[in-house]
Order: sequence, then C-alpha cells, then structure tokens
Amino acid sequence: MKIIIQNPIENEEDSIVINVKNMTDKVMRALEILKSPDDVSVQLDNQTFKLPIPEIFYVESVDFKTFVCAESVVYQSKLKLYEIEAVLGQSDFLKISRQVTVNVGKIRSVASAGGGRIEVMLANGEKLIVSRQYAPDLKERFGL
Repeated sequence: MKIIIQNPIENEEDSIVINVKNMTDKVMRALEILKSPDDVSVQLDNQTFKLPIPEIFYVESVDFKTFVCAESVVYQSKLKLYEIEAVLGQSDFLKISRQVTVNVGKIRSVASAGGGRIEVMLANGEKLIVSRQYAPDLKERFGL
C-alpha cells in the first residue's frame, strides 16, 4: 500500500482521498477511525465542555450515571456508557468491567489482583480492577 502525504495549497482545506481496488478490513478500520469524533460533550458545574478523547483516562457508570474521568477532573455525561463506547469507536479504549472502559494509552502498569483479576495503574496514579471476564482482552492487548 502506498501512502502519499501532501501539504495543501494556501487557503485550501485539509482533505483525504483514498484510492482502493478492494475495500479490505484494514481500509474499513482506517475509515472508521477517520470518521470518529475528536471529542465528547461532558458536564461539570452546570457547564458543558468538549473534552478531547485523548484526554479521557476512563469512563465509568455508577448508579445509572456516566462519569468521564480525565487526569484530575471527573465530568458527567448525559450519554449512557454504551453510547460513549460507540463514540469512542476504534479509539485506544478497552472495556475492563461491565461499568468501566479505560484508555489503554493511559495505563502505566498492570499487576495480578488475584482471582483472575488484574489491577491497572493509570498515569495519574489511579488504580482500576479488570474483571476476570475482561482480563483476557487486556492480556492480549499487552501481549501478556
């Protein structure tokens, strides 16, 4: 596959042109990533913000409310967990329990937590538990 990157002419809008003979799974994944949004709407203190997806550490559902956790701030979302997971799409996120989806890029370390569970430490020092059901996915992602 040949990739060509060009700088647009001054005042020309950025664009992407994909020429393919066969629409492969690899091309479809690339299209999904390109089409996915860059941010998520979240609320804090009666204000709405657009939080860039790479700044999200994890998303958690507690008592029918959805919380979006950044490095040091916890926002709330009007979306349900499965709706945010759909927005995150092919991003670098992984479901680690029924209630939590984590940004894999924010994981600093992993350790056994006993009973087939795994403890992950995030870059901000928070620790989360990966349930037995989702531990194989994390192991595969980290090559463990």
